[in-house]
Amino acid sequence: MFRKINIWYKIVLPYTLLLAVVTAAVSIITINIIYKRIDERIEGQMERAVEVISSMGFMLNDDFLKTTKISDVVAAEVVAYNPDGEVIATTLPRDSLSEIMSSINLPDVATSIPKNDSLIMDIRYLNKPYKVVYRYFEDTNQNDHRILSLIVSTEDIDETKRQSAITVILVAISGVILVTVTGSLIAFSITVPVKKLVKVTERVASGDLTVEADVKTHDEIGTLARSFNQMTKELKASRDKLVQSERLAVLGQIAAGIAHDIRNPLTSMKMIVQLLKRKLQDDEKESLQVVLDEIERLEIIVGSLLDFAKPMELNLKSASVVDVMNDVLRLMEPNLRHRKIEIKNKADKSSPEKIPEAMIDTDRMKQVFMNIILNSMQAMPDGGKLTICFGYDHESGIIQIKISDTGVGMSEEALKHAYDPFFSEKSGGTGLGLTNVKKIIELHDGDIQIDSAENQGIRVIIRLKNTIDNLYT
Repeated sequence: MFRKINIWYKIVLPYTLLLAVVTAAVSIITINIIYKRIDERIEGQMERAVEVISSMGFMLNDDFLKTTKISDVVAAEVVAYNPDGEVIATTLPRDSLSEIMSSINLPDVATSIPKNDSLIMDIRYLNKPYKVVYRYFEDTNQNDHRILSLIVSTEDIDETKRQSAITVILVAISGVILVTVTGSLIAFSITVPVKKLVKVTERVASGDLTVEADVKTHDEIGTLARSFNQMTKELKASRDKLVQSERLAVLGQIAAGIAHDIRNPLTSMKMIVQLLKRKLQDDEKESLQVVLDEIERLEIIVGSLLDFAKPMELNLKSASVVDVMNDVLRLMEPNLRHRKIEIKNKADKSSPEKIPEAMIDTDRMKQVFMNIILNSMQAMPDGGKLTICFGYDHESGIIQIKISDTGVGMSEEALKHAYDPFFSEKSGGTGLGLTNVKKIIELHDGDIQIDSAENQGIRVIIRLKNTIDNLYT
């Protein structure tokens, strides 16, 4: 049952109840202590007063008590009487003694008074509270023991006790309320973000991995929210990767079938056209050459389809990515120069000490660099600048290659689909270049990032993690 209670009640209710019980117990103890201290003080004063007055036993009479104003001095009424109830001396009017004597001269009082000590009792007279202190004193004239009693009204004292008790109770209640309010605020600060996080988890559980928990604190709840957001991002990345892998697998099967069905007819067509070309005159060969060029372009597309479809295996060996890039640039330099593209190759200034070797498939990496550079060439039809930079982070062991151009760039929508198979903004493009590039980089345990904006060029960043340094650490 307790497990089903709202977390707010679990935080506030137990501690409020515990505080209420403790406060009630402390209040009762405090009130009793206050009552006891007040009674002890009053009774002590009365005992001292009755002791002093009892020592004047032989002088006790009405005139003496009236003359000395003893009642004002001790703040009590005095009644001295013998065990038979006959009043010897009093500060009270004689006509009212019968009523007061019935209240103070109780049957067991005479036998209860200790020798050489006092007896204190609480009585009610005229429906009001009083304290009476009794003590024996010796009347030397009569040579007999008499009883001296001091009567003090405790009505004001009882009112003081009540006010003290009310004050203690109000303070206790205020404390409980204050703690309850404070606890509620603390519980509220905990439960509100938890409830928000629960709603986020429910949306994630329903399949929405784009939602994020709102992180406003730096405590454990904030840490939990940040961890949850990180987990959601990783889940989304894993799901997207899985969906992409499944999509690529299906497309690969389709592409392999299409490529296989197209390749054989293309080969036959190419052979027939080549035979026809040999038999025709030179001025008639031009049209057939156009057909041959288109057939070769189709063969390139079919080759890309087959590369995309078949499982890719790497032939890893220790090599320098700087050397691989330089080989690609040397191969493509004439074409780049013909297109009036200036090459700013910072790889020439990189030494082996700065950029270590990595375990790579050099042929596949050449394919990666050539695809990216070809895309840059096509993005700069009127010439431009191609910049290549290398970097190495010793702490993480990551090699970074940046390839940037000054071409027409890519739109935001095109960037979203840059790695999608068969997506291309270029006429005659297969849409498989960057798809294969990403596949090769990820097989090298690396990642690729493309930054671009329309008319602002493209920057491609490749990060390779499996350096030789990492293999031996």
